[in-house]
Amino acid sequence: MNAPLESRIATVLSDDKISSLDVADLLNENEMAIAMADNDATVAETTALDPLQSPDLHKARATVEDAKFRATRLRSLLPRLQTKYDKVSRNERHAKWASEYDRVKIKRDNAAEKLHQLYPQMAAKLVELLTDIEATDKEVIQINNAGTPFLTDGYPDDPRHRQLLSVELMARGLDHFGVYDLKIMTDLKMPNWTEPKKLAWPVPKPPVDWSGVVPKFPSKGADWASERERGAA
Repeated sequence: MNAPLESRIATVLSDDKISSLDVADLLNENEMAIAMADNDATVAETTALDPLQSPDLHKARATVEDAKFRATRLRSLLPRLQTKYDKVSRNERHAKWASEYDRVKIKRDNAAEKLHQLYPQMAAKLVELLTDIEATDKEVIQINNAGTPFLTDGYPDDPRHRQLLSVELMARGLDHFGVYDLKIMTDLKMPNWTEPKKLAWPVPKPPVDWSGVVPKFPSKGADWASERERGAA
């Protein structure tokens, strides 16, 4: 039985196409065969040491040595089988990973292409829309403020001219924003596609030019020196 096992192990060790499951099965079979061979060697040694059971000294010794040799021979194959299993298993995992890598890369490339095609266009359209909304909201504030006096001087209330909601509130079907509500107009941030350090929205405000600003200090008056002396006295 051992000879066919050793033969199969030799075949597996030289087979580059075998699966890790087949190697694992053979590894388990070899470990079982080693256990049986060790048991046979123990039994043979016990028998050999009993002259009544083994009267022929040379034959008894040969039987023990043969049983131990078989166990040692099978045990010597374990490290090579384990190495073979580790290599085949690793190759299988790598092949699976490589396949998943290719799949995810294709998916990533497709998503990146869509983003490349759509984001600049969508961002430009959104910036245009949001800029228009921002301007409209300013007009809404102005018209609401202009109508405030009519609400406090006894002018008849006209439901047709109630305070106007902002564009975003109207669009989202809300009548107000809560303290923790997120607002598109103030909380949305969109990166600039070509300049990663800048935002496309909110639109960056131009820096204030302070070069033309002249500081104005309060005048001390023509007799500031005499007043200072009087204060000191």
